[in-house]
Amino acid sequence: MPQDATCPSCSNVFPVTEARGPFTVPCPRCETDLTVEFQKLSVPHEAGQPHYDLSVKPGKLPDAAPTSAGSTKRKRDDDEDDDDADAKARAGGSGIVILSGLLGLFFVLGGLGLTTWLLFYEIDTESASNTNSNTNTNRSNNSGNNNKGNTGGNNKGNTGGGNKGTNPGGGGNPPAKDWFEFRPVTGALPQITAPTLTDAVSNLDLDGKVGQTAVGGGGRYIVMHFPQKGQLSLFDVNSARITATVPTDTGDIQLTAGLTKVVTYANGSIFRVYRLPDLAKLYDTSAPGGVRGIAMGSKTNGPFATVATFGDVALWDVGENGIKQVELSAGKPGVHWHDRCLRAAPDGTAFSTQDGLADRNKTILLTEQGGKWRISADTFAAPFPGHDGNFYGNGVVINKSYQDQRFGGIGAGSNTWFLPSISNRDYFLKLVPKLIGTGAKQKRTVEVSVHRGRDSNTPAGNTAVLTEQPEFDGFADRFRTEPAVVYDQHLFLVPEAKMLVTLNKARDRLVIRKLDLN
Repeated sequence: MPQDATCPSCSNVFPVTEARGPFTVPCPRCETDLTVEFQKLSVPHEAGQPHYDLSVKPGKLPDAAPTSAGSTKRKRDDDEDDDDADAKARAGGSGIVILSGLLGLFFVLGGLGLTTWLLFYEIDTESASNTNSNTNTNRSNNSGNNNKGNTGGNNKGNTGGGNKGTNPGGGGNPPAKDWFEFRPVTGALPQITAPTLTDAVSNLDLDGKVGQTAVGGGGRYIVMHFPQKGQLSLFDVNSARITATVPTDTGDIQLTAGLTKVVTYANGSIFRVYRLPDLAKLYDTSAPGGVRGIAMGSKTNGPFATVATFGDVALWDVGENGIKQVELSAGKPGVHWHDRCLRAAPDGTAFSTQDGLADRNKTILLTEQGGKWRISADTFAAPFPGHDGNFYGNGVVINKSYQDQRFGGIGAGSNTWFLPSISNRDYFLKLVPKLIGTGAKQKRTVEVSVHRGRDSNTPAGNTAVLTEQPEFDGFADRFRTEPAVVYDQHLFLVPEAKMLVTLNKARDRLVIRKLDLN
């Protein structure tokens, strides 16, 4: 192994090759003869440092001592023997050199082959990894754009925690991200107060038929779409009247509302964003096709969820100037799609979709765990999310893990329905289908009562069981086996405002009923 030698005469630095014994070498610059010797270190060498100390002295190596005449012959004979031995040694050394060269060539070629294999293997592996990563990312993006999703590429179908850590090996590239960020945007809730109502029951004619409804502002606002007139209107519970109306798309649209935002999906390709509470238009942005449901937590400003024709889901952030799909949130985790049946928990952390309100129809819960989608089996019909984190439905209330919370022991499939308050975690409605009268005058209605806590037997406060009230006409089917309307699109319990707001079956009138909850 070469090391640098320094000439003591001219300070020139030049490389010398490692040798077992001292030897003479001239300085390349001043040609001074120097004696160079490689000496072993007294302590083990450190990695990257020379194996030997290098001694450089001026002068040649000393010559051999003179010999006597009698010994000259012996020396000559010895020299001849040494010459023969040197010749043999050189011959043997040449063989060793040739063999060593062959072995070295073998190792060099083998090393080159191994290096080439590793190089191309790593390149191919990395290229395949990058290709898969890019394919998965593109599939996620395409899922957001065309709602065809990708189960494997974006890891939506997996349950359990995602890989949120760093590379445990400490070397190479960090692992590819396979989880999505899910952080509902929250803020201060608007205050809800009881309005001054002169009558126990008052009617508000809407001058048109309502299509979709959505609850915003944490329960203070009820947003209504009028498909024939092409307008949005906002009902403020604090004043018990319509406080804002703006033009929008005619025909069927998807509608959801959050803390201070309203989002619509129109014409199969556009998201429109409005501001609460004045419904001022903020912006339009392009949207994927095939969206069949849209939902956002009423206490959040997103992200909102969409479900498409073949069960593809995605999350979308609502910015001040545009809507952007949450990275890696698009996929097909196994959600059934049902037109306009997607619901969001008020805190935006869970979603539900159901295939109808009959007892034989079920609900699927969609939640996030560790940055991946988690699906709960469709065991009960409990599609209506409450402020307490539970889901209310046909004789049963369940939590996000699909566990029965045993509200009053009514029992699943009893056709007695529970519906949570739109603004409060403690109150809920109990709805019992009723057939009143016979023949042509028979009424298909529901018996409505307000309850608190987990007590589904005793009405809350001084409220009475509401039976045979005209605003509930037509809410039950002819066989009293299932609702004839989607309850959370027609009944809005607001305990802080001490009122129950009902959209009638004809969808052209709001009925405001005062409640005594003291």
